[in-house]
Amino acid sequence: MPTYEELAWTSSPFGELALRRREIPGLETGPIHEITVDGEMLMSSWLDASERALAGHTLDVVEGETLDVVVGGLGLGRSVQAALKDPRVASVHVVEIVPEVIAWHEQGLIPWGPALLDDPRVRVHRADFFAWIEAPAEEVGAPERPHAVLVDIDHRPDALLDPHNARFQGPASMARLARRLASGGAFGFWSAGPPQAGFQARLEAAFAEVSAHEVRVDNPMIDAEQVDTVYVAVPART
Repeated sequence: MPTYEELAWTSSPFGELALRRREIPGLETGPIHEITVDGEMLMSSWLDASERALAGHTLDVVEGETLDVVVGGLGLGRSVQAALKDPRVASVHVVEIVPEVIAWHEQGLIPWGPALLDDPRVRVHRADFFAWIEAPAEEVGAPERPHAVLVDIDHRPDALLDPHNARFQGPASMARLARRLASGGAFGFWSAGPPQAGFQARLEAAFAEVSAHEVRVDNPMIDAEQVDTVYVAVPART
């Protein structure tokens, strides 16, 4: 039977977060690290294909040779790791609202965390991503016009960790983000579950091209296939 150890926990604006290490006998990859919110699974280092796909699918459509990337939500760092594998990426600005999550990486409670944060291309900002991305770039140390913005914060567009996050899905915020991206840039958004037509329609109202990529993996923990979605939105070329 799988067993887990709770490594750390903290209060956050959206509930109690816990970092756990899970041992599964016979699993060759070693211990699994998980983050839960109020006891509900938020993310796992074992089933991270869709988090990595968030960076992969988005950067696949980005034009340019020297790229500045913004990532909303540090979590276990898998999307950041995936972005750094693209040789064109010159900087990754990670925006995380919970300081303890950053500390878990710094302290090595997340084993790959110290190396990730020591990468000279990585800069971590302790802030609310949804406020940060709308603030003037010079006030928050952000790239003036990032080439890619990757968001992995909420469960789904209709299942938010914090009700205030809904403001990001409004037409004004979507249009502002589309304008802020560099020419040839793209926006990527992670969601649990299959594509949602309503959210895709909101993206299509602000962006010139929108695609939804299903990521399917077998999840032995629930003895079923897990489906996540990566939305990629490209603004009109300027």
